[in-house]
Order: sequence, then structure tokens, then C-alpha cells
Amino acid sequence: MKRVAKLLFALLMGGFALSSCFVRPAPVYVQSAPPPPAPVYVQPAPPPPEPTYQAAPPPPVQYEVEPQVVIEVAPPPPTVEVRSRPPGPGYVWCEGYWDWTGSQWYWIRGYWAPNRPGYVYVHPRYVHEGNRWVYHRSYWNGPGNHRDYNYAQPERPWRPAPPPSAGGMNRGVSPAAERAEREKAEKAEKARAAEAEKAEKADKAKNEKAERARAAEAEKAEKAEKAKNEKAEKARAAEAEKAEKAKAAEREKAEKAEKAKNEKAEKTAAAEREKAEKAKAAEAEKAAKAEKAKAAEAEKNAKAKNEKAKKTGKDK
Repeated sequence: MKRVAKLLFALLMGGFALSSCFVRPAPVYVQSAPPPPAPVYVQPAPPPPEPTYQAAPPPPVQYEVEPQVVIEVAPPPPTVEVRSRPPGPGYVWCEGYWDWTGSQWYWIRGYWAPNRPGYVYVHPRYVHEGNRWVYHRSYWNGPGNHRDYNYAQPERPWRPAPPPSAGGMNRGVSPAAERAEREKAEKAEKARAAEAEKAEKADKAKNEKAERARAAEAEKAEKAEKAKNEKAEKARAAEAEKAEKAKAAEREKAEKAEKAKNEKAEKTAAAEREKAEKAKAAEAEKAAKAEKAKAAEAEKNAKAKNEKAKKTGKDK
């Protein structure tokens, strides 16, 4: 395009220069420049893919014979733990357990371990056989029923190498970028640890608050029960006193009734004795009258007999 414009400009300048002369040159026919080509839009190349982060690869498998420990001391009761938040997806929670150190039981706190595809975590067991305890340690059960007794604590997530670019070569990473990435991962790990610690403290404070609330509730319930018992005791004492008063009133009423009954019986007996005495006196008086009448009759008969005897003697 620039070349065509320069050519046209040169031709025009030459034409002006020739037109200033008196000799008119023959007309020069200049062919017009071709139209500019249509713009072609080229699709930009896609950005390189971002590096992907995966869970840490499983630790090297260590197959061992199941270690059994025979102990005469029973393990203590399990310790209650607050499960923290997982550090990320693909982790398995391993419960805390009592481990035998050779001379005493030692509590192993629970932790998050990266999930191992094809493996299942088996918790330890304590079997009571006779007078002894058989302690079966924990392990990872893998394919073919292989047991991996690996007690290593989990490390931070592992980052694989970046995927190859379109040209088949790995994209290089500068040491500064790697250092920044490590610092970023360490900050994230510290943040997760601080978050877990914060959650643990919050759970601890919550448990302590709940414990205090339960203690206050138990104390309140104890006071209510004590007040209830005291009230019931007072009610029983009042009921007993009321029953005793009722019994005393009943005994007093019975004594009065008995006294009235006795007085009535005494009066009846006195009246009966008086009546009997009157009847006896009347009977005696009647008997005396009968005796008197009998004596009078006998006297009369004797007198009559004497008179008859006297009369009979005179007749002779």
C-alpha cells in the first residue's frame, strides 16, 4: 500500500512539474491502484492450561505380618476428641486410639490421612482372651487383602509436574514462581491449621459452655428436687399432725360417748335398783299385810274356836 501511494505521489508531482512547461505532453493514463485486501482475523492461540493439583500419592506400601501384642493390662476408655475440619477433599479421618508403648498405654490422637484408592483403613482392636488382652494394631487393607502397617502421619498435598504444552515440551517454571507457589502453599497450610485450631477452640468453648449449662441445670434440678422433698415432708408432717388431731378428737369424742353411756347405764342401773327396791318393799309390805291378815284370821279362828268350846261346855 505504501509503495502504491509513493508511486501515485511521484506521478502527480511529475505531472505538476510538466504542466508548468509550455509544451503540453501527451496525456499519461495511470491505472488506479487495486483495492486493499479484506482484513483477515487470526484466532489467537489458546492460553496454556493451568497446572492441576492432585492429592498426595500414597506412601510406599510396606507389607508386614500383623503385629499382635499380648498385654495383661486392659486399655483405658477411649478419649473423646473433637474432629477438626479436613484439610481438603479426598481425606479419611483416622480415629484416635490407645497404643501400647511396651510399658504403658499411650493415646494417639486422630488425624486426617489422604485417601488411598483401593485401600480401606481398619481401626485397631482389643480382644479379651482369658486373663490377657490381645492388641491388634491398625492397618490399611489393600487389593488382595494385603495389609499395610504404615503409621506415618500425612504430609501436605503433593503437586505433580505441569502437563506438557502443545509443542510437546514442558513449560518451564522459574525458581521465583516455585518459591511463590511454595510460600502460597505454606500460607494456605498455616491458614488451615489456624482454622482447625480456631474450630477446636470454638468446640472446646462450646463444650465447656454446655458443661456449665448442664451443671447449672443439674444444680437447679437438685434444688428443685430438694424444695419438692421439703414441701412434701412439710405436707406429710401437716397431714400427720392433722391425722393426730383427728385421732385425738375421735378419742375425746369416744371418751365422752363412753362416759355418757356409762352415766346413762349408771342412771338406768340406779333406777332399776330403785325400782327393784320399791318392788321388794311393796312385796314385803304385801307379805307383811298378808301375814297380818293371816294372823288376824288365825286369831279370829282361835277366838271363834274358844267361843265354840265355851259354848259347848255350857251345853253339857
